Amino acid sequence: MPLGSFRVRVYLLRKYEVSLGNAILSHKWNPWIVLDKKNKSLAHGVVVEFYDEMKRSKVFDYTLKFLSSLGGGVIGPDGKWNGMVGALIRNEIDMAGPLFLDERRAKVINYAFPLAFADLVIISGVVPANKDPYLIFGIFSAEIWGLILLAVIICAGLACIIYTILPSTKEKKTTQAFFRYLWSFQISFIGKEFGSNKRWFIRHVCKSPSLKILRCTWFLTCLVLMSAYSEIITSTFAADRLKPQFEKLEDFLDYPSIKIGTYKNSYPVLCLEKLANTKLESILVRLKNDLVKIDENISSWLDNVEAGKAAFIGETMYSKFMIGERFKLTGKCNLRITKFDICSGYIAVVSRKEMPERTLKKIDKGVLKFIEGGFAKRQVLESVINYDICSESIQVVRYPLDLEDLLGAFAILVAGLDLSIFCFLMELCMGLINNII
Repeated sequence: MPLGSFRVRVYLLRKYEVSLGNAILSHKWNPWIVLDKKNKSLAHGVVVEFYDEMKRSKVFDYTLKFLSSLGGGVIGPDGKWNGMVGALIRNEIDMAGPLFLDERRAKVINYAFPLAFADLVIISGVVPANKDPYLIFGIFSAEIWGLILLAVIICAGLACIIYTILPSTKEKKTTQAFFRYLWSFQISFIGKEFGSNKRWFIRHVCKSPSLKILRCTWFLTCLVLMSAYSEIITSTFAADRLKPQFEKLEDFLDYPSIKIGTYKNSYPVLCLEKLANTKLESILVRLKNDLVKIDENISSWLDNVEAGKAAFIGETMYSKFMIGERFKLTGKCNLRITKFDICSGYIAVVSRKEMPERTLKKIDKGVLKFIEGGFAKRQVLESVINYDICSESIQVVRYPLDLEDLLGAFAILVAGLDLSIFCFLMELCMGLINNII
């Protein structure tokens, strides 16, 4: 088809005018459409490059018209389509986009071959991740906790045997002694000693080499175990363990006072209508009560999101772009995104149903070449780089310490127990020899 024989009127959706301090920036659906900061009638971006490629390939010529508040389009209260979809149906424009593919939209307009796959995300503030009251038990594995308990019992039993068998001028309380030793070995973990040598269960065995070795070995074992425990639990709480406040739609049910916003006439509104007549219907109602007009109030919305008073639903890359630009201009970096699969879909340029089939095939062929050439990659990376810098963190994966990690501590304990038993046997032998002599 010769250049100019089919002139396509294209509306591009200009989005989100954000006021930050004294600076007013006209934001767009970056990286698909990027308005020139000096001349808002000019634009570049992935979609504009695609249209330029179509022009160079003589598929069609085009003119651009930017609308600040049109929106993608949903079915309004009157049962008619509004936004860009409505403009296509009314034959006011020939092409538009990009738009999310949707079954209802596909019935009234034509989609070209998809440019990309995209997700909707929840923009929310960040909260501490470590609120698990049982975290202290996760530092050691179950095997280690079992070995520690067994070690306490063994040490208490050996001390009781030493107390019972070694000679004494006073009556012995074997059962009471065992439980006293059991308690003493347990409180050693918090740095408590056995107490004065004049205590009844220590008095006549305090000079025994076997008991001295047992006590010294046990305190050394406690030192190793508690040092490892305190270091791990300190690093767990001190590390950057922040997570998004809302990680799935169901989380909103626990916070009925939180506002949930999105753009008017946008795909999130259209897609989330499937929540009607489900347990999540209240989320849809809250969303429709707080629709945001394009180019208005997004700055205050993001401030409320960071403060934990609200959340916002949008497309992945543009959400990252908004957060990244806010970070670049204000230094604020306490917003994160969380994907949810219920509204994942493809993004494509669209046309009215009357578009000639030959032209549609050429457009599809052009999209394929455009994607295979990787023309969008650079602009995609540039659009999210500030968010990546803002949210960059080292993902630390922690596992409970197991026997292999603490083998040295238990090796010391086993060696000490063996030496204590050996000394105890030597004491018994020496006592028998002295009695015979």
